[in-house]
Amino acid sequence: MTVDYKNTLNLPETGFPMRGDLAKREPAMLKNWYDNNLYQKVREASKGKKSFILHDGPPYANGNLHLGHAVNKILKDIIMKSKTALGFDTPYVPGWDCHGLPIELKVEGIVGKPNEKISAAEFRQACRDYAKEQVEGQKADFIRMGILGDWENPYLTMNFATEANIIRTLGKVIKNGHLYKGSKPVHWCLDCGSSLAEAEVEYEDKVSPSIYVRFSAVDTAEVEAKFNAQGKGTGALSAVIWTTTPWTLPSNRAISLNANLEYQLVQFGDERVILATELVESVQKAAGVETVEVLGTATGADLELLRFNHPFYDFSVPFILGDHVTTDGGTGLVHTAPDHGQDDYVVSRKYNIEMAGLVANDGKFKAETPFFAGKGVFESNDLVLEKLKETGALLKLERIKHSYPHCWRHKTPIIFRATPQWFIGMETQGLRQQALGEIKSVRWIPSWGEARIDTMVANRPDWCISRQRTWGVPMTMFVHNETDELHPRTLEILEEVAQRVEKAGIQAWWDLDPVEVLGEEDAKIYRKLPDTLDVWFDSGSTYASVVQKRAEFNGNEIDMYLEGSDQHRGWFMSSLMLSTATDAKAPYKQVLTHGFTVDEKGRKMSKSLGNVIVPSEVWNKNGADILRLWVASTDYTGEIAVSHNILNSAGDTYRRIRNTARFLLANLNGFDPKRDLVKPEEMISLDRWAVSCALEAQNEIKDAYDNYQFHTVVQRLMRFCSIEMGSFYLDIIKDRQYTTKADSLARRSCQTALWHISEALVRWIAPILSFTADEIWNHLPQVEGRSQFVFTEEFYEGLFGLSESDKLDDAYWQQLLKVRAEVNRVLEQARNDKLIGAGLEAKVTVYANDDIRPLLEQLGNELRFVLITSQAVVKPLSEADVAEGELAGLAVKVERAEGEKCPRCWHYATDVGSHAGHEAVCGRCVENVAGEGEKRNFA
Repeated sequence: MTVDYKNTLNLPETGFPMRGDLAKREPAMLKNWYDNNLYQKVREASKGKKSFILHDGPPYANGNLHLGHAVNKILKDIIMKSKTALGFDTPYVPGWDCHGLPIELKVEGIVGKPNEKISAAEFRQACRDYAKEQVEGQKADFIRMGILGDWENPYLTMNFATEANIIRTLGKVIKNGHLYKGSKPVHWCLDCGSSLAEAEVEYEDKVSPSIYVRFSAVDTAEVEAKFNAQGKGTGALSAVIWTTTPWTLPSNRAISLNANLEYQLVQFGDERVILATELVESVQKAAGVETVEVLGTATGADLELLRFNHPFYDFSVPFILGDHVTTDGGTGLVHTAPDHGQDDYVVSRKYNIEMAGLVANDGKFKAETPFFAGKGVFESNDLVLEKLKETGALLKLERIKHSYPHCWRHKTPIIFRATPQWFIGMETQGLRQQALGEIKSVRWIPSWGEARIDTMVANRPDWCISRQRTWGVPMTMFVHNETDELHPRTLEILEEVAQRVEKAGIQAWWDLDPVEVLGEEDAKIYRKLPDTLDVWFDSGSTYASVVQKRAEFNGNEIDMYLEGSDQHRGWFMSSLMLSTATDAKAPYKQVLTHGFTVDEKGRKMSKSLGNVIVPSEVWNKNGADILRLWVASTDYTGEIAVSHNILNSAGDTYRRIRNTARFLLANLNGFDPKRDLVKPEEMISLDRWAVSCALEAQNEIKDAYDNYQFHTVVQRLMRFCSIEMGSFYLDIIKDRQYTTKADSLARRSCQTALWHISEALVRWIAPILSFTADEIWNHLPQVEGRSQFVFTEEFYEGLFGLSESDKLDDAYWQQLLKVRAEVNRVLEQARNDKLIGAGLEAKVTVYANDDIRPLLEQLGNELRFVLITSQAVVKPLSEADVAEGELAGLAVKVERAEGEKCPRCWHYATDVGSHAGHEAVCGRCVENVAGEGEKRNFA
């Protein structure tokens, strides 16, 4: 009788393909998720558990997604899915920032400016339609990345209910006494025609005139007396200032000195000038003056209130004292224009110096400005220089390149300009100190984030929240026609307007007849504010306008904000200011920041460098799981490097994980957990150890997820798949899996371990490799009551560690790993020497010292299965006729295996051909084919 021994083997089989082919398979998986309401199923499965709320910082509803968006949303998704697996209820409501200037500008380009080609109301509707279209495009891309959330009901800052709740938050700010109206310098973009928030300003290099300007003394004798220099020196006497903004000189109203600095009156060629002592030499060099002579010295405090003539207007200005004056550059005498600088404004207020108010909203000098009426500020630079030359006030002119504030949208230089605006005061009700205290109660990840935002809050100016825009949430307030005071019923009116906005959106405010809420009499003496809120107020108030209002959050506090590291001065800041102002506490318990994407050389992504990688390119070519794995593998706290090479490396990591999963699934062929599961105490020792390895890995992975160390998760996964499983356990069990009886304890024990490991592994990877986890989940042996999706599951609780009664403990198997590595090294050398081909062609003699030898002898005849050789003999190290190798206390000798190769198990044995009826195979295979099956105890 001829036996087909191939049919007696338990060959691996699975429908889980070797190739991921993710780009093709993922869309079908997505369709299945949404056809089956996956997000709602996760919500139902998590009901009643402790909540974890990650509040989504809204991306702006304009333009295509870039890799920064992908990093941000994938990190959030990994957190939400891992927190679900850790036993939390994690509702995730994605959001969009929908008001503001970028959308206005886009819509202007399509339909024209409001009140020109179309009405303001039509313009707002066009903005709403445009933002909605942008949201839909971005939403589709976020969904394609495998981000799970309530995409059917996202929050949009332009949702009527959200707009109404933003107005209500403004009401709370007013109620708590934080709002005031004032004229003070704010960042002003000439192209926007509006004030800018701190976060809307970026710094770029700009070439500007660098000038030293003379302010001649009103009373020369008085100045000489202060310097104790009466009658000393010759020529005109001037104070010299330095500036790079000549256009601000028409608004000069003082010269600031530092009270504690020493100043000198010096003979400067044929004239006399006042300079800070430390800067005399540098100014002399800049002005090209050959000789100077010190005529007298005085402190800044001595010189306070001396007066000097404006360089081209018919009035004088005083010396005043301010701590902002340093000797880092210039002359130590600071040109002070309260309209055009924060320090200038603050120091001028101390001396009751009023603003000039010469620059209009369009960045041009007003009609009453002598010499410069109707001229733009930047074009006036040259006109001012001409005027200075004409009056003899220009000491020196150069051109310098320096860092200058620019509008982040237009990339054009901006100005500081005093305008009547509405502010949230940092000091009016102690907001600054309260916010600084709240910062300490928050966990900042990474920890340097705390110092960063602390410094920003400590030094930030009052927050200008009013804007002069069309598309934004209106500041729904009425002010007195003469006094500009708020209406006494402002809080009631805000709520009444909010209710109208809830029904009809912000247009309800613009359509509102004041009589409807004020009555006939008050409507005559109060006017509607035309301003809109800073868009950072919109997003900064979403802790209240969204989270406190939506039912799925159940009134729970927000656990985390997660955004890019630029948001310390953006969303983290605006949210902290508003939440502290309205609720007297920080809006978040934890703040996690990530860096920005750069190429592998550390350069920013730019079209000109040709290094831009678009997220859709990645998922269309490699699949979204590769994008997700790249994000998880990086240390996101710093710059995040990406290139095609780096993504290919992520692909290699992915294949290792996928191949491990495929091996597990293929070897669960025919395994029914309900029927075939082996109790832990009855399992083969090596199998119990493999499950304990999975438990140890799971504990470390859970801890890494809980602490947002996703690159640690990936590293631990790779160690488990490549080292503990791939190059040890999974290698060893192949013989037992394939050759023992299908229903034997030897095989079922192994399959039990593989099943436990698979159940754990699929949950470990689900937050990161979501599509692949879903695919694995559907190929696992089905058990009764099993969830439809892995994403509703918590981490697997069926793993177990080794018991105290296990003689072969973890330390034992770790030592075996080292022994096997050394044997493999010697086998590889034997292959190179052409002594053997495959490892099963070898017989190894392991000479071991008295510490290692007993460990190897415990395995008896099963040592060969661990070493994957046909024969293995253990002898004392003292008998070795070969040298010790790289593992101390061990020497390994390799010889050709004895006997013939068994065609069924491929082991070499001396009894092949000696069994009647089964002459072709070895005795072990005869037992597994025709007998009761071989017994395994250890491996």
